[in-house]
Amino acid sequence: MLINHADVPQLQADLSTLLFAELNLSGVASLSGPHLGLPSLAQAYGHVKRSIRLLHGLKRNKCVVQESALRMYAVLFQHQSAEELDAFFEAMVGSLVAHDAKRNTQLAHTLLAYLDHMQNARATAKYLQIHVNTLHNRLESIANLLGPWSVDGRAVEIHLALRLLQLKTGLH
Repeated sequence: MLINHADVPQLQADLSTLLFAELNLSGVASLSGPHLGLPSLAQAYGHVKRSIRLLHGLKRNKCVVQESALRMYAVLFQHQSAEELDAFFEAMVGSLVAHDAKRNTQLAHTLLAYLDHMQNARATAKYLQIHVNTLHNRLESIANLLGPWSVDGRAVEIHLALRLLQLKTGLH
């Protein structure tokens, strides 16, 4: 949807309720942010189309997402199919996700939080409401599963994979 609405988050919530709760439809919707008239409509339309393709590639259903939240990922992964995205997840964080599923742990969430907090152990521990030593133990477990994840730009790729996985599965 191309919109020019001041309160996009409220519109997102209202539209989600209408489409999926009240009308029981399935599908995905991407909302553009406010745009500045006709010249920007074509660009906004392109952004929304790219974000819809990404949502389909992530196999999402019944969601309304702000296009701006997906823009970077939609541009980076615009030519990847759902299978190629799954292969990317598997290559980057597959062992971590499998470990979490098998052992009912939250190592993927821990690593995402650590990367989101610019690898600041104290800030991450506070956010996760755990002791910093517990965080260091988890990071050691993560390193055992992923290998040297913080070298050669690999942390950026892993951060992208975890962020996309969060968009795909609602990783907590």
